[in-house]
Amino acid sequence: MSAQFDNAVSDRRFIFTITTGRSGTNFLAELFASNLHNALVYHEQNAYSDWGVNCPDVSHTTTFNQVNNSSHVRAFWNRKFARIKTLNVRYFAETSHVLAKAGLVENLDLLEGCGLVHLIYLKRDISDTVISLTHRADFSTKGNMWLWYLDPNYPNVIVNPEPFIDLGQIGFGIWYVIEMRVRAEYYRLLLADRANIVFHDVDMEEVTCIEGASRLLSGLGIELLPAAINLPGRVNSNVGPAIDVSVQQHIRELVADCEFDATAMARSWYEQGYRLSTMN
Repeated sequence: MSAQFDNAVSDRRFIFTITTGRSGTNFLAELFASNLHNALVYHEQNAYSDWGVNCPDVSHTTTFNQVNNSSHVRAFWNRKFARIKTLNVRYFAETSHVLAKAGLVENLDLLEGCGLVHLIYLKRDISDTVISLTHRADFSTKGNMWLWYLDPNYPNVIVNPEPFIDLGQIGFGIWYVIEMRVRAEYYRLLLADRANIVFHDVDMEEVTCIEGASRLLSGLGIELLPAAINLPGRVNSNVGPAIDVSVQQHIRELVADCEFDATAMARSWYEQGYRLSTMN
C-alpha cells in the first residue's frame, strides 16, 4: 500500500457494534468483507490465542460490569487499539457483540486522532432474539453469561432485573435485550459531542435487503449502485430442532407485555449522573 495512504489518518474508519448477539453480527461482517475495499474485517476474534489479547476475556467483561472501567480493563483496550492503529488499511471492522460489554465505548478516546469511529447500534426483533438465545440455552450458566452476555446480578447495570428473575432463562434473555437497548441509547448521549464518532441505527430486517445495506454502506463512505452490492445469504442460524411453538408464543407474549422506552430510561439514568465507567 502506498505511503500516501499511510499519512491519510483522517480517512481511516474503525467499525464496531453495540448489540445483543443473535442479531446479525455475522451477516454484517460478511457484508463488510464483501463490499469494503482496503479493509480488514472480523466477526469475532476468539481463537484460543485471542482471549485477553484481541477479545476481552472473562476477567475484562466481569470487571467492567462488576466494578468499572478499571486499569485492568483500560490496559486491555490500550493494547488492542495500539495494534489496530498500526494496520495499514482504510477500514478496520469488528462486529463482535462482546466488545461493547467490556468497555469498548469507554475507551474509544484511545483512537482519538486516528480516524472516524463508526458505532453500529444493531437491532433485531426482541422476541426473535430471545427465542434464539433460549434455543441455545445462552442464559443457563454463569460462565456463559460472563463470557458472552450480561449477568442480571451484576451491580453495574442500568435496567433493574428484579421483575425478570422469576421468569428464569427466558426472563434473563428479555432483561438482557432491554438492557442492551438502553445501553445503546445511553452511549448515544455519552458520545453526543464526540466529532470523531458516528452513530448508526441499523435494523437487521432492513439491512438484509439491498436498500438497507446500501444506506449503511453509504453512511460508512461507500457509495455503490444497488446492482454492485454483494449481499450475503443467511449466516450463523441456529441448528437443531427449534424450541416448541408454545414456548415461542410464550416468549412473544412476555415480550409484548414489556413496554419500555429505551431512550427515556437512558436519559433519566444519564441525567442523574450515573455512568457505566464508574461504580454507581
